[in-house]
Amino acid sequence: MEQGAEIESARLMEGQTDGEAEAHVGHRRVAKIVAVTASVLLLGFSSYRGFVVARATPSFTPNDDYVKLASTNHEPVKADPFAVVPLTWKVITKQDGTGHVSKEKIQASIADLNKAFKGQQNPRPQPPDVQAILKGDNCYHKCNVALCYKAGTATDLNTKLAVTNKCHCDAQFCTHWRFLYDDEKPPKLDGPNLDTGISFEFKDVEYIKNDEWHLQCCCTHAALNYEIKQQEIFDSVVDKTTARSVTTIIVCDMSSKGGNTAGQSMIAGSQSCNGGPGIMMDFSGFGLGKDNLDMHYVSHTLIHEWGHHLGLWHTFNEECNGNFGCAKADVCTDKNAGDKISDTPVHHKQEKCPEGGADSCPDQPGKDPLDNWMSYSGCEQRRFTAKQVEKMKQTITDYFPKMLVSPNKPEAKDLPCDPLFPGGKVPSGYAPPKKENGHEPPSCQLEVGQCDQHDTTGCYCQDARHCCAQHGCGGNAGMRQCLPCEWKSWGTEFTADSCA
Repeated sequence: MEQGAEIESARLMEGQTDGEAEAHVGHRRVAKIVAVTASVLLLGFSSYRGFVVARATPSFTPNDDYVKLASTNHEPVKADPFAVVPLTWKVITKQDGTGHVSKEKIQASIADLNKAFKGQQNPRPQPPDVQAILKGDNCYHKCNVALCYKAGTATDLNTKLAVTNKCHCDAQFCTHWRFLYDDEKPPKLDGPNLDTGISFEFKDVEYIKNDEWHLQCCCTHAALNYEIKQQEIFDSVVDKTTARSVTTIIVCDMSSKGGNTAGQSMIAGSQSCNGGPGIMMDFSGFGLGKDNLDMHYVSHTLIHEWGHHLGLWHTFNEECNGNFGCAKADVCTDKNAGDKISDTPVHHKQEKCPEGGADSCPDQPGKDPLDNWMSYSGCEQRRFTAKQVEKMKQTITDYFPKMLVSPNKPEAKDLPCDPLFPGGKVPSGYAPPKKENGHEPPSCQLEVGQCDQHDTTGCYCQDARHCCAQHGCGGNAGMRQCLPCEWKSWGTEFTADSCA
């Protein structure tokens, strides 16, 4: 969000600074005072009596990239409590204490999490201090706040006359020199803030000293150059008897050796749930790492990971014909189911927040949901959509019903995945896909007679049975796909039955 009273480029002569603009205002010819005063009286009277449709001061009209919030004061409609999620934290440090995160910072991150899920993460910008500006010496700001701010309704006629006499405000000041304060600017959200009815509460925190766990916690199947301990950690520290009623958040060093990973979570309801219910967060996001990041970063990461934990995919997710991934030509077509949420438009992944919005799939309805918590846009203002809220509530009802506020709690459904604990035993509460003739099924459904390759259907594979000609099941364990056999010469590992 832009901070302070910035001057729109259209309001200034090319290359003119704020100070030059003020001087330009302050040195208008005194001979114009009578005419200016008359204009101000007419302007002030017409707009002070109410928000007149036709007035001399032009209103700011947001461009088509932004849609005004349904609620003009940014406040979401308060929702009835739906679920309360207790959080138990496991902070894994080195023996020397590296990686310690205080209880106070943990509770601050939970406070931000609750704000986001209540739709309060984008508060209404604070208005300028009108009286302080009027008492100051900056005539440019005084003319603006007296004559133009809120269409002239912020001050009475006597104040307008006094400011005009002292600062020699031009008769066309509000047409040519006006700038907008933050509370006048259109919100950069594509829809309303929503209260999900889901809240989070601190239960407890445990500090665990283990150098190996601290440094090697990230990330299963990532093929990093060390022995990954993530599954071992989840298996050891998560209480499996309460995993559906209390959520465990593990904090460790996911970035030093883990490729700058900020956080990770399973997507509840999907066929992948390494470690089962739980979220892992990088400790450096709490302001302790090499980049000294602040709580703002870790809070955004935690909100995003909770979206995953409650069943949400990235908004730029690609799924074609029931299979993970799409050919490039199919991303912006009806073949792509995206994240399967009807009010998050299909789009290409954005790595930054484009000024003025983006429409990477122009032939599809809607613009890129850059304001969404599940995008990678990096935009400051974020929200969940109505259909995303529905999905999260359904996920809680299906898999975490003990968290529901309602006294009528259904039985929890089995998670359709294998947590892949080191011992190989699948505990109760899980229903992983059944094997076909002793083989693991592909991670997506292929049509009868259909073969697979990484750049078309893109299924994960356990063997080469479903791979197309000249392709084999290769890559890192747990994330293998049907890759070209020629990649063998580049060092890619394939299963024994591949590329014979």
